[in-house]
Amino acid sequence: MLESLPIADGIIFLPFSTSCVGEIKVGEQYAGVLVLTVHNEVDPKILDRDLPNFHPDDPITVRWPILHLRIVSNGAVLGHLYKAFEDAGTRGAQTGDEDMPVKKKRAYNSANRTKPNPEVLLQRRLNQKKMSMCTPDKISECLRFTCTCSRECMRKVDKKDIIDERSFFYNEPYTRRVEYILSKFDHPGFQEGYMLFRTLEVCKRTFYTLYGLVKQTFYNYEKAYTMGQRVGFHGNSGNFKPKDTTIFARACMKSFFQQTAEPLPHKESRNKNTDGIIYRLPKALSRDDVYREILGKMETVGMTAISRVAFDNLWKKEFPNYGMHNSSAFAKCLLCVKFTTMLQRERRSAERAKLELDREKHLKHQMSGRTVYYSHRELSTSSPGLYLSFIHDAMDLAKTIIPRLCDKVKTLMGSVQPLPLKVIGILNHGHEPGVVAHVTVGGLWKSDPNYTITSIAKQLRDYENFHNDKKLGDLHFIDQTSHPLLTFNALMDEEVFNTTVLAKKRLSKGEFFQMEGAENSELIASTRMLPPNLYIQLDNSAKDNKNWAMMAFCSELVARGCCKMITMSFLVVGHTHEDVDAFFSKVNAAQAGKDIESLPHFLTVVYHAQSSKAYPRVIQEVADYKEHVKDYMEKITGQSAPVAIRFYMRDNIPVYQVQENYEGEWVPPYRRTVWKRCEPESETNFQVSLPPRQDPVAKGLMCPHAKKVEILGYIRNYITYKKEMQLKADPTSSHYWEDNALIQYWTNVSDVFQAGWSTEENQPLQESFWPSTNHGTGYSLSGPSTENLALVLHHGEAQEELRARDEIFVGTASARKFANFVPMIDIANGLMLLIRPSDDFECQDCLWVGNATRAVCQVGGDTNFNKVPIQWW
Repeated sequence: MLESLPIADGIIFLPFSTSCVGEIKVGEQYAGVLVLTVHNEVDPKILDRDLPNFHPDDPITVRWPILHLRIVSNGAVLGHLYKAFEDAGTRGAQTGDEDMPVKKKRAYNSANRTKPNPEVLLQRRLNQKKMSMCTPDKISECLRFTCTCSRECMRKVDKKDIIDERSFFYNEPYTRRVEYILSKFDHPGFQEGYMLFRTLEVCKRTFYTLYGLVKQTFYNYEKAYTMGQRVGFHGNSGNFKPKDTTIFARACMKSFFQQTAEPLPHKESRNKNTDGIIYRLPKALSRDDVYREILGKMETVGMTAISRVAFDNLWKKEFPNYGMHNSSAFAKCLLCVKFTTMLQRERRSAERAKLELDREKHLKHQMSGRTVYYSHRELSTSSPGLYLSFIHDAMDLAKTIIPRLCDKVKTLMGSVQPLPLKVIGILNHGHEPGVVAHVTVGGLWKSDPNYTITSIAKQLRDYENFHNDKKLGDLHFIDQTSHPLLTFNALMDEEVFNTTVLAKKRLSKGEFFQMEGAENSELIASTRMLPPNLYIQLDNSAKDNKNWAMMAFCSELVARGCCKMITMSFLVVGHTHEDVDAFFSKVNAAQAGKDIESLPHFLTVVYHAQSSKAYPRVIQEVADYKEHVKDYMEKITGQSAPVAIRFYMRDNIPVYQVQENYEGEWVPPYRRTVWKRCEPESETNFQVSLPPRQDPVAKGLMCPHAKKVEILGYIRNYITYKKEMQLKADPTSSHYWEDNALIQYWTNVSDVFQAGWSTEENQPLQESFWPSTNHGTGYSLSGPSTENLALVLHHGEAQEELRARDEIFVGTASARKFANFVPMIDIANGLMLLIRPSDDFECQDCLWVGNATRAVCQVGGDTNFNKVPIQWW
């Protein structure tokens, strides 16, 4: 047998014997082949003999013997055609006398499968559409159409024009085909019922027949054109309806994530299909735990469980911004770490089930705290006249230092340390200013409740006095007033602000204020009142926030009538990062790549850190509030346990209640007060002893500074470095005068640190301390005698009191008469009791075993109240 010589490449287009090529049937020994390309090395005489009418731009279909076909592709289409050959009774496509080799099926593996290019798939579909509309049968069917109009349109149309126009039309995507048809309606003859096919005017029926369009489709295009449409669109979103199990699993995952995931507002998600926030599941959870949780919910409702692969794909596609806590810059929750560690070690199913139940309770507890915080935010935003909610937190000291250089200088590294700045971030929800930053020099005062109280008091006063002309904060008052401390006189220097900040922007101080919208010619003397309800979200720290001093401060605000009710809330330790951390992250990002070499420059960076400008304020003095109230307070214990504490007035007494968990009731039901009582006129009437109404005194500074040696060493090395840079600069350049201003600035600061400062106590505050708002609901010395509902219990409240003793307790030690174990509540008829003698019994070495004949009497006023009869021997 002679070696086979390939002539051309094509596709087996008509495999059946009954098909026709032109007007001739294919027959059983032949197949209809659509010739696409011919080989250049083939003798032209052979081409003229076998393919006389072939043109590269005009593929043709020919009858070709099956024995002279060689199938070289294992694609799905040719596979189906070959199977059709076998079904038709033929031997299939062969090469010479050899049978077509049978392809073995391979195992399908989606991981190793190469996904086709979408553009290639689109072009492949277009080619299939083009070939299906340009087949000889379709063209012949079109030519057999008889036009019934007076023009006899079909007589003017050539076969080659139909093939060329259809080839061009069906080689375009759907939207372009629609636009092409819509453009045909711009022909002037459209109003008379004629369309343009190439250069010929034809009737509408002939037009849509020539293009192979369905009649209804053509008139839909015409209707769209008359309504103004000129651009094509698909109209189909292309989304496949997922399975019911997938829909339910997605809903379960969304609900689970909303209940347990913690937002990381200091990070942003770049995925367009998310809300822009990155979420992390608690440390105690793993992906396997989440998968088991979803499977459990699906089994509960009787749905088929999804596979692990489907679960992972669903997570990746629908929830790309949710992940696990691999590492974190924040403090981790000890309980979450404990649950994770114990679950990794525990293999007993019963113990694991108990641990998982405890973990679920903990996660629900921490998430309910966020829910409460979010509800406070919503109230403050939707009803600003009634509610004010703000979150108060401190930024990491290591990230806020001056002078800060983006380039590392060897002389400024090692044992020396730059001047630390302490930054407090406050976010007012639904109120202006939205973001407040309190800045001071770290280490001047001891970190204790006094600083937190001073910051909150300043925040409330600034809220009352805030107007648009003051939105620049202390940037607006640089060097206009003398500061109470020489340290801040040196740090808040106008010359360095003009040179290092304004000169770079080529602005004067007035132009800068006007550009920022802080200029207001109107004289504004009025102040706004604080809303009656105040929600304060604080970090869960007993040292700074959750202590008796903060409780006294909130109680005194209520007693002064500044607010009707104040609620302090705390998130679970390890789950406290919230929206204020996003502001800290933006401040940190705003410092990146910049030399920040003065306090005014740092305040400017804080002000411009985010689109909604921050309100920078400098803390120049701290009130010694602890000393101010210590002689008027009862000694409070247990204040670190509750998750929330609220303060309000009841019958002219400032009282408080606490919450053990976020969804629990406020206890105790009979209320308590943090203040000492005045001598009561009777057992049921009393008044409290509040501190004097004047402001507290200023707290003394820590002198010398704890890091004085390291800070002075850094400043001196920095001054030396700047002098070296100044020598290299042109005396007429802006850099020279900028370095000169910074050298003088830090020289003054160094002199102040070297000389030290006064540590004298009991100095009056330079600024007022208390807000001026008075709702008229505060404590009144001339008020009515009040019933002792805080400390004295009546018979009707006795049962409630017994139950309250098993709940969380915050108050004076003397008010807690019993430990948190009250067995009398649980005593029932028939219980065996071990009884010791009373203190006045003669023999103290005796014990009795008794049998309760009935439960404890808890009827107020009964002579046997709080007693139980027993039978003993």
